[in-house]
Amino acid sequence: MNKTDRSFFQKGYLMNEYCRVCILEKNLNKIPDGVQADTAQAYREELRALMEECRTAPSAAEADKRVKALRKHFFGVEEEDFGPVKRYFNALVMEQEPYMERCLAQSGDPLRLAVQYAMTGNLVDFAALDSVDENQLMEGIEKAQQIPVPDDMLRRLEKEIMAAKELLFIVDNCGEIVMDKIMIRLLMRMNPGLHVSVLVRGAPTVNDATREDAEQIGLDKICTIVPDWRCGDDRPMKEAFDRADVLISKGQANYESWNGCGRNVFYILLCKCRLFRDRFQAEKFAGILTHEDEMPPLEL
Repeated sequence: MNKTDRSFFQKGYLMNEYCRVCILEKNLNKIPDGVQADTAQAYREELRALMEECRTAPSAAEADKRVKALRKHFFGVEEEDFGPVKRYFNALVMEQEPYMERCLAQSGDPLRLAVQYAMTGNLVDFAALDSVDENQLMEGIEKAQQIPVPDDMLRRLEKEIMAAKELLFIVDNCGEIVMDKIMIRLLMRMNPGLHVSVLVRGAPTVNDATREDAEQIGLDKICTIVPDWRCGDDRPMKEAFDRADVLISKGQANYESWNGCGRNVFYILLCKCRLFRDRFQAEKFAGILTHEDEMPPLEL
């Protein structure tokens, strides 16, 4: 690992004011039913004080970890169980999988459409969005071909995939992971000698994709599933990272985590928050396909 490979030691993306305010606003009124008014008020005061301290936190992930500990102290739980929601959205998108595969088979540029589907799937995000609209997601699948994808970056991705032996695909959320599977299958058809490892969350985090999600949609049948550092052992992650000729990273948080690592990484995401809209000078929900060497490390 060279000296620019900072991700394993960072354990999350560096803190910034956008994320700090977002974490505060999302948790300020997130009070379980039945909590007494004085307890709720005490929680809010402690939360505000904590988020002031988190201005100097090493990462937003670390700030989120502290908030979960605070919630457990006050309410006995760290966060709601997203297991049922994740299983539901995995099943929901799997129902659309045959349709998307047929569209790919009929497309004159299947890689472009696979990237467009991968972008569309990034709508399933309960961390960055207040809610996930099923109708918007289904409409997004129908209109995925309208998402602009830069030709030069798409062809560069194609060239890298055709020359690669090892791909590390860093997934993001539940539901979305079905689109990732569709894209991975296409990449493996393009390059039959390509071995793909899929990096998932090593422990439940909101609606992030874990091994259980990968197994529910059958991704484990075609790829090697690798847990990230949250499982308590980052060696499998490091080994997959070191083996990879090319990496594909999905979503905003993964971009924040991996940007600056100095490797051959392609990033696929939707601009959902102000930080990314400002960085890419893009409208909300604009699709982004870019490469590590196209953007300097995120300034936070």
